[in-house]
Amino acid sequence: MASYLTNEESSYLLIPRKYFSRYVLAYEVILSSLCAKVNQKTLLNFSDGQAVVESGLMSDGYILLELSCKEDKNAYSITNLLKVWFPDNELRQAFLDSSYDNFDVGSLDCGVVTSASDYTNTHLVDITLPEPISKRDFVNMMMLEDGIMALVYARLSTSCKNNDLKTLVNSELTKEQLVRALVYSAGNDEIDMIVLERFIDLCLDNGIDAGWNPNQILCQLSTLLPSTITEQQKYEQWHALAKAFVNSENVPDKLFTDTEDGSIVLRAIILVLLNPELSYLNAMKEQKTFEIGVQVYDVAKYLTLLRSGFSILSSDERAYISEDREWIQNLNAGLHNNELQINNSLKEYSKELTLSGANQSSMPVHDSVKESSPIKYNLKMDNEYLTESLEDLEGFQVFDIRGLIPNSGFKLSLLMDNFSSQFSLWLVDLKSTAGEKKYKGKFALELVNLQASLEKGVRFEVDDWGVYLRFPEEVVDSSELENLLKSKLRKISVLKIINTRKTTFI
Repeated sequence: MASYLTNEESSYLLIPRKYFSRYVLAYEVILSSLCAKVNQKTLLNFSDGQAVVESGLMSDGYILLELSCKEDKNAYSITNLLKVWFPDNELRQAFLDSSYDNFDVGSLDCGVVTSASDYTNTHLVDITLPEPISKRDFVNMMMLEDGIMALVYARLSTSCKNNDLKTLVNSELTKEQLVRALVYSAGNDEIDMIVLERFIDLCLDNGIDAGWNPNQILCQLSTLLPSTITEQQKYEQWHALAKAFVNSENVPDKLFTDTEDGSIVLRAIILVLLNPELSYLNAMKEQKTFEIGVQVYDVAKYLTLLRSGFSILSSDERAYISEDREWIQNLNAGLHNNELQINNSLKEYSKELTLSGANQSSMPVHDSVKESSPIKYNLKMDNEYLTESLEDLEGFQVFDIRGLIPNSGFKLSLLMDNFSSQFSLWLVDLKSTAGEKKYKGKFALELVNLQASLEKGVRFEVDDWGVYLRFPEEVVDSSELENLLKSKLRKISVLKIINTRKTTFI
């Protein structure tokens, strides 16, 4: 049964039906470039939407998308889609009866719209149609964002509570930096990282529909690299191995193992040269012709997923991350809007990092404190290395550490939670201008890299107030705490947080 537009708070987009079915459903994002302009506007208000319905334009192959947002953007999240309006029931039913591998259209609210009986059209409707775009051009345009989505999906489907992933995405990395960190964040070897960056470029330039010639890709890789890399012995030896493998010549049996004296990244790239799709990679792994290490396989898998993207996933595969589906849809729109810090839903995921390992709560530190919180014990104020700070932070006791001098922009105060008595080292004050400048993409990436080397129970955490290094719950006395502090400060000294010239504590 047909109805008319009634929600004056909604916004609307006029989009060709074929673009909605072909692109929006597959990529799970609504690009404004796919939509028509009405009176020079893409995002329409209620009156504009009514005028479009009255004009009869929708019968020319268009549908009207009703959205909950009011701000013009390059891209809109599927989570903002309230309703899909069709001009007649036949088209609506044909859409619902169609089989779309990528998206469950039954999850959409689809209706038939008609003119309001008392509506008088006073709008002159000037339509500017969207620029035509071929599927090939659209796929190429979407490769970077679609590849990131595939990597994020792969991480979430492995561990849907991957807080490190969500913190990384919520940092200030560029999209290119984010891709590298998602593929492999544990290395810092110059050759490895530069080769990886150029190989990522090649994966994005040669998507799954573009074909893949291993020898040609290897040749292009060498061309893209500076001579300062290609002339080094390490690269020359690796290139010879890669060429031998591609040409089915003899290579070492342990070429793809996770050995300490070899490069995980370079081994994974060789593997992908002959196995550029995940199905090929998995088939080789099952054949067991070569032993493939877990880390090498993971990096190779992520590189193949860059080529295939998120858009090829089936609706069942997408449903697998049900509890994170809205988050990843918001991320998708944020990538296209160049807004990695998307909205409150992303911020909440970032907040979940704080005290996520504590039994009492997974809420942010500053929200988990109760007025009647018990203090299990107090540190002695007469010890040699701690003094009570003049700074006040709700829910915590704050201590300065004698002889520990931070570099400009950093904190290095010790916090004790009044409720759990758990200790954290306050590294960055995000409420200060200097601290906010410090928490940029490179520093956030360094935290993720370093996290892998920290033992269980010690982890970096982020909330609205700052960046912290949280210690295990089982610290029992001042002496143990002092030893723990010195040990961890030596560990994080690579972050350039500590003024080593003036510091005497460690």
